[in-house]
Amino acid sequence: MKLSEGCFCFIENQFFIDFPDEKLMKNKTETNEFLNGRPFFFSFRDEKNTDIIWFIPISSKVNKYERIFQKKMNKYNQCFTIQFADVLETKKVFLIQNMFPSIEKYIQEIYTDSKTFSVISIDSEIEDQIIKLSKKVLRMHKHNVHIIFPNVLEIERKLIEELQRNKHENLN
Repeated sequence: MKLSEGCFCFIENQFFIDFPDEKLMKNKTETNEFLNGRPFFFSFRDEKNTDIIWFIPISSKVNKYERIFQKKMNKYNQCFTIQFADVLETKKVFLIQNMFPSIEKYIQEIYTDSKTFSVISIDSEIEDQIIKLSKKVLRMHKHNVHIIFPNVLEIERKLIEELQRNKHENLN
């Protein structure tokens, strides 16, 4: 499955088994053999290694995160880690503070409109802003400003090792 920039996805449960981290926003419990579709994740490709995809959890708990956002704004006069945007004409929260890297094999499916079967997207200007801000947060995190909750650098290191191992195996 080839993923384009700015898609919304659901992640396989296996990812959370392979990369256990208590700070990752895991899939909600399955009921009646169906995943209830929470959370879903906004995706963008890594600038240096395009096999790595970064996923930002999306939350519908707008009121909760508006309060947290406001506290950060009051304290720091800025907030890079929580952003708001409309998804399917409903305000949602993009939790950049909870983003994590993965690879395509862990994508369960791309989020599509059940009526039109078209890929769900957001306004392109907002998409660009969220990706730009997420890359800024990631650069800050890599320079020891630890504002991303999961251990993304360790997850990224393990994913790169897996990708290299797979490439080596495919050459033999």
